[in-house]
Amino acid sequence: MPDSTNDKAPIFKSWTGWYVFVLLFLLVLIGLFYLITKRFA
Repeated sequence: MPDSTNDKAPIFKSWTGWYVFVLLFLLVLIGLFYLITKRFA
């Protein structure tokens, strides 16, 4: 039985795209929470 593991990243062409996406998403979340904290402080 051949082992057919698919190492391609879905949606993006490479894993680097995923790393950049996750990093930017986390930075946006941090900025959003920072603004919320400043607003209600």
